[in-house]
Amino acid sequence: MKTLVNRFYNRLDQIHIEERILPPLKDDEVEIKIHAAALNKADLLIAKGKPAMIKLMFGLRKPKIIYPGTDFAGEVTKIGHKVTQFKVGDSVFGDLSNAGFGAYAKMAHVKEQNIWHIPKGYTYIESSTLPMPMGTSIEALKQAKDIKDKKVLIYGGSGGVGRFLVQLSLYKQAKVDVVASKKHEDDLKKLGVLNIHDYKSSSFNLPNNYYDVIFAVNGYQPLKVYSKALVKHGSCIIIGGNGKQLFAAMIKAWFYK
Repeated sequence: MKTLVNRFYNRLDQIHIEERILPPLKDDEVEIKIHAAALNKADLLIAKGKPAMIKLMFGLRKPKIIYPGTDFAGEVTKIGHKVTQFKVGDSVFGDLSNAGFGAYAKMAHVKEQNIWHIPKGYTYIESSTLPMPMGTSIEALKQAKDIKDKKVLIYGGSGGVGRFLVQLSLYKQAKVDVVASKKHEDDLKKLGVLNIHDYKSSSFNLPNNYYDVIFAVNGYQPLKVYSKALVKHGSCIIIGGNGKQLFAAMIKAWFYK
């Protein structure tokens, strides 16, 4: 089968297609013909090897994982005899981030706990975009714990993760403010957001000691900016960001355990 291959960091022009033979299907695996795969920011960061901590996770000098791609959608073509939740012909979407990657390929062998049935009415392309932003949002909300009636700020609410956080936070009955660019205002209002702050506005400023929880998606601001906006014992959940911001978050988390 054809698959995308990346053997070097930050040499995107060297990414190419190769033929690869899939190993035999295991008893607890599902074979999937991939119809669509998503490109997340994380996939690009891994390919570039930036920020530097990416290399600590995926190989110091060159990528340990040469078959990229995590999020996909496709059709079940075979099942192992221990598989109970899926059958041949099922339309599924899944996440290979904990299963060896390799979503940018014609086929994949996946354990059934890493795939889900595509909701009725969704296309393969739409479904392939769900796993990483949806999963990231759910994990962030777990970190925040109970947010009912809490003042929540989603800084960077217009991207994939941000929009999931918006909808899930509103579902959990939080009082949600969003920081995003003006061009996304109408879309966010359709999701139910009442207070949208344009970070490009000259009058934009976060209030001091106001928010119970801040979700900092991609870490656009230094930690001290978020800290000032939080109430005492408030929580700031960092989701992505550059190397400096992530390092600062790790150091602060260590000293405030």
